[in-house]
Amino acid sequence: MTPIINEVGEYFISHPSVAEVCVLPRHDEAGGLVAFVVLAPGAKTKREKLAAYAAERFPHLAPAVSVVLLPEIPRSRTGSVDRAALLETFEADGQNVA
Repeated sequence: MTPIINEVGEYFISHPSVAEVCVLPRHDEAGGLVAFVVLAPGAKTKREKLAAYAAERFPHLAPAVSVVLLPEIPRSRTGSVDRAALLETFEADGQNVA
């Protein structure tokens, strides 16, 4: 699944409103992917628009790609992406998901 995760991440980052993205597999009943997105300064793009953007390129994945908007991607003390914190955010706050 890693190649598709990379491809989805590269596609999101090509959107002019996206400053940073981290795509991870979901580990729940729904499965699929979740894209954690930080918008570029001044961008007002909604989650739903980004989900539709992904659906244009990956129609076979569209229902399985969730989008979560964050002010920043959490990092560990070493500066790497804190994947556990991202997944906790996803699980704890379903209302911020498209």
